[in-house]
Amino acid sequence: MEKTDKDILTDIILDNHEEEFRILEKGDDSGHHFSVYLPIGSKTKLIQQLVLEKVKTRTIIITTPIGYIGTILR
Repeated sequence: MEKTDKDILTDIILDNHEEEFRILEKGDDSGHHFSVYLPIGSKTKLIQQLVLEKVKTRTIIITTPIGYIGTILR
C-alpha cells in the first residue's frame, strides 16, 4: 500500500517534533493544501525542508502560541 501525502507529512512531523501538532486539509482559490499547526519554537525550518523534498501537495506551516492547538483546534 502506497503512502498518501498526508501519511508522509505525518511521519515527517512525528520524526522531528515531540509536541502537539495538527494537520488540517483545506482549500482556497489556489486549490487543495495542508495547513500544519506547530507551536512556536518547533523545528519548522527542518520540517519545511523535508516537506518540500517529499510531499507533493502544497503545505503551509503555521506557528502558534503554546497551548493554542490543544485549546482552540481540538
